[in-house]
Amino acid sequence: MDLGLFLSYQVNNDEQYSDIYDRMLECAVAADRAGFARVWVPEHHLVQFLPAPSALIEAAAIAQHVRCRVGTAVVVLPYHAPLQLAAEVAATDHLTNGRLDFGVARGAYKYEFDIFGIDFASSLPHFIEVLDAVRAVWLTDDAPVSFKGEHVNFDNAFVWPRPRQLPHPPIWLGAQAPRAVEDAAGRGYNVLNSLFLWDDEHAMNVVEAFKRGQAKAGLVGQTQLGLTRYAFVVDDEAEVEPRLREILEGWRIHRQLHDFTQNADPRGVVRPVPGPDEPTLDDLRRILLVGTPDQVREKMRFYRDAGVDILNLNLTFGAPQDLTLRSIELFGQLAESLHTSGVAA
Repeated sequence: MDLGLFLSYQVNNDEQYSDIYDRMLECAVAADRAGFARVWVPEHHLVQFLPAPSALIEAAAIAQHVRCRVGTAVVVLPYHAPLQLAAEVAATDHLTNGRLDFGVARGAYKYEFDIFGIDFASSLPHFIEVLDAVRAVWLTDDAPVSFKGEHVNFDNAFVWPRPRQLPHPPIWLGAQAPRAVEDAAGRGYNVLNSLFLWDDEHAMNVVEAFKRGQAKAGLVGQTQLGLTRYAFVVDDEAEVEPRLREILEGWRIHRQLHDFTQNADPRGVVRPVPGPDEPTLDDLRRILLVGTPDQVREKMRFYRDAGVDILNLNLTFGAPQDLTLRSIELFGQLAESLHTSGVAA
């Protein structure tokens, strides 16, 4: 099982805003040094909480400082014109020296679609058309391509540059519900899934759904599943509760992004509001990869033995930078110890 670092670009307060890109880059470099296989960067718009408007720009910038692969998690396809996107991804693939992973999804936040003037209700067919069109451009190497659809239409287009990785960078589909995970895997794609605060039983349902889809596609062992989990490892038990509280505060903001007008100012600043059904700190301690090295090592075994290919750690959620960098270092050590301590079940 490889480790990935998911850079959340999460801003919980005004003080964290000014140096967010420097801090994320420092974490990416630390993860590369610790042996992580990938660094992932997101795309989000229009709220202060997640200032990450271009996953491709961020991926290209980070790749100049690391040796590991760099991925987008995720590019929201309905926001992008496919011909321009195909060229930008190809250029980013060159700028990363062929180390780009192209993660994509349909989008989750209706307010973004509304402000952009894009129909949220048709986001799934829109997503499919953009993905099909981009792949058609990449997979036809000797002639122009035409595409006719409800959301995407163009004639006789041949896009330059061509990707560094031929015919294109690995594609990862962001899928949440187990049914969607199975469908994506059954279509032959790598899959990215964010567990958020779901428990281990849900995580196993996702893994099993991926394996069913992978088997249907006849691609067992040829595609990969990446699970993203809130995580933090600390030397001192006293640091566990503050980290759990930071995660819970960010989660309270995140939940409102599906309809952020409930508690946002006109500048897109969203404040945390407790929910009636939110988990307790004890629930979070049990579910998440947060704790001392011995505690977290045992939790990591679960994902390794379940057959997860890449465990993507979301640990850049507002903790002091020195502790965040130390956590990345410790996770690298834990991954190495798991790799050498025995064979997965």
